[in-house]
Amino acid sequence: LVVRTMGRLSEYLNLNYEAKQTPLWLVGARHEVLRPIQLVDRPDFGAQARGKLLPDRVALILALCTIQNEGEEVLVAYLADTRTPEWVSGWGQIAGPGPTAPPALAGQPLRGTWEVGGRYRVRGAPVLRDSVELEGSPVCTLGEEDQEVLVLELGLVIVEGEPRLRGRVRTDSGAIGWVAIELPGSG
Repeated sequence: LVVRTMGRLSEYLNLNYEAKQTPLWLVGARHEVLRPIQLVDRPDFGAQARGKLLPDRVALILALCTIQNEGEEVLVAYLADTRTPEWVSGWGQIAGPGPTAPPALAGQPLRGTWEVGGRYRVRGAPVLRDSVELEGSPVCTLGEEDQEVLVLELGLVIVEGEPRLRGRVRTDSGAIGWVAIELPGSG
């Protein structure tokens, strides 16, 4: 697991948000929940219910996709309320259909947002792997004191029903691989 050390991208995103006043939906971002969001196990409208996110909670976006609903595009996200060790998580509609539908999440990302391009300090001794899957071959073990990594990409992996935010990172020594960024119980 890693912790933030630098945030230039967030400063740019905040300025960009203020200038355009349009929501910035990014994997790794945390947003305030504005209205109830039903969470389901798949990103479609026939999926089984998994839970609900309520207003005034904070949702972490773990994945994004667009689906069709009655001929209109709807933005859905894999969301998690990470305030407890057992996350409430699943796919939920965050925008659409149409440009006038009120969004389910506040547009401005909150503190604690993970960013592609951000530098983070390593906690513990996580294993860097060659693929996003947990079964990927080990590249190396991170764990030097004060070692930092640069996040190149963020991805979602679901293991036995539990989501994990994984990051493709580059170490200062040049090693590139995937590591757990955030998972249930890691708070």
